[in-house]
Amino acid sequence: MRYYTIVKDDGIGYVCASPDGKTGMILRRFMTVSIMIMKHFNGKLPGLAEEVDLEKVKKISPIPHPRYDVIAVENISENHIIYSRHANKILGDGESLKIHSDVAESVECYPELAIVISRNADHVKSENARDYIFGYTIINNVRANGNVNDMFIRSSMDDSSAMGPCIVSADEFSAFPPKLEVKCKVNGKLRMSYNTEELAFSFGEIIEELSSKIVLEAGTIISLGAIKGSEKVKPGDIVECEIENIGKLKNIIAE
Repeated sequence: MRYYTIVKDDGIGYVCASPDGKTGMILRRFMTVSIMIMKHFNGKLPGLAEEVDLEKVKKISPIPHPRYDVIAVENISENHIIYSRHANKILGDGESLKIHSDVAESVECYPELAIVISRNADHVKSENARDYIFGYTIINNVRANGNVNDMFIRSSMDDSSAMGPCIVSADEFSAFPPKLEVKCKVNGKLRMSYNTEELAFSFGEIIEELSSKIVLEAGTIISLGAIKGSEKVKPGDIVECEIENIGKLKNIIAE
């Protein structure tokens, strides 16, 4: 199943869609994706309203206003770094990302696979981590370089991260951890390509480490990290992040 958040004439709608992502059913009024997860989703969908053609509506971030900061990982060596990103608002597909050139000498985009935790995870072993994953999505992690030394600030500036185009439920992936191809294009040119298998730590290992120290609450978003950045991007650039079996997340870089 795929979960989208869309803009309707009368407000925001939350949709569960078929695997091809072309059509879906709107969840009952006031039932957001976040609320559904935090109510300990058991695989059964809540009440559904009308059908919607997803090719004819505007899609935004599947969780536009996370309840918690996003947990991000520098995941390229055994000396990995785990940090949080302030994310009271996450942009979606087609929206413009700000680079805050007044404080950043340059910015890079990091296309990353992310998970959404399905239920509270406390001291979870790596081999059991799959049972705590609601689904997978794409995060475009835009990071400032130059005058900004603090990792939290570098990764947390307003309107500087995007997520989407949807959340794909964990049961759509037969393998755990899934081994997925990740690509990043800037203005149509391939800037990065890697497989999540190349990263130093899997989601299972990260969930085990984190949950041994803090309870990962339902709805928590964890971004797995990338092997490197996209190189510098500038205003006007179009960045497209793509992950196998999830989709494409396209954003325009703005001032």
